[in-house]
Amino acid sequence: MTDVESPIKFEAFVDDLSKHRIDTNKETLAVLLNNDFELINKNNTIKDNNIISPYPNFSAISRKLKKGSKNNDFILILNNFKSDKKYLKDIRNDFDSSIIMEIFDGLKVLELVDYPYVGTFSCANEELEYNVFLPKRKNLKLMMDSAKVIKSQCEDIVNHDKLNKIVHWEDSLISKETPNNLNPNRKDKKLNRIIVVGDIHGDYEHLITILRHAKLIDKKNNWIGKNSI
Repeated sequence: MTDVESPIKFEAFVDDLSKHRIDTNKETLAVLLNNDFELINKNNTIKDNNIISPYPNFSAISRKLKKGSKNNDFILILNNFKSDKKYLKDIRNDFDSSIIMEIFDGLKVLELVDYPYVGTFSCANEELEYNVFLPKRKNLKLMMDSAKVIKSQCEDIVNHDKLNKIVHWEDSLISKETPNNLNPNRKDKKLNRIIVVGDIHGDYEHLITILRHAKLIDKKNNWIGKNSI
C-alpha cells in the first residue's frame, strides 16, 4: 500500500506501441511519458526503454489530451496489440504488472512518494514488535524509519523484475534465437528451441496455456512439439 499525500494527475491512452520500438525483437507493453512526450525516465530506471523518444505519434495523443493537460504528472501509453483479444487475455497479468511498474517509476522520478521501493533486513520478533509496530503510529520518527525499511526492501524486489521485456507479441514462440543472438557454441544443431517453464505453483491451466503458446501441445492437449527441449 502506498500513501501518496498529493493526488497524482495523469492520462492513459492506447496506441500501437509496436510501431515505435527501437529494437523490433523486443516488445513493450506500456510506456510513461512527460508532458513533452519524452520518456519520463531515461537513466535511473529498472525498465527496458525500447520506445523512440520523443514519442513519434505525439500529435495524435496531444489532440486527445484534456484541457489543462500540461498540469499532468505524466502520460501513460498502453500497447493495443491491434486489439487482439486472445493475446491481451493471455498476457493480462504481465500487462497489469507492467502498468503498475510504469506508474511507480513515474512516482519515483517525480519524487512524489517516499516509499515503497531494499537491502536485507533482520530483527528479533520481540524487538521488532516493541520498537516498530506498537509505537509507530504515535512516533513519527519510528514510522518514517519503518517506511525506509519497506522502501529498500521493495526496491530490491523491483530491481530484479523486468516484466516489460518480452518477445514480440506476434511471435508464436515463448523465446527464440534470431540471426542477431544465435548461439555459435550450441552443439546440438537438431534442436531449434529451448523452452523453460518455472514453478507453476499448481496452476495447471496456466501451464497448459504456456505449452499451447509454445506450440508444444494442440488444443486437445496432444504433444506436437518438434526439435525442442
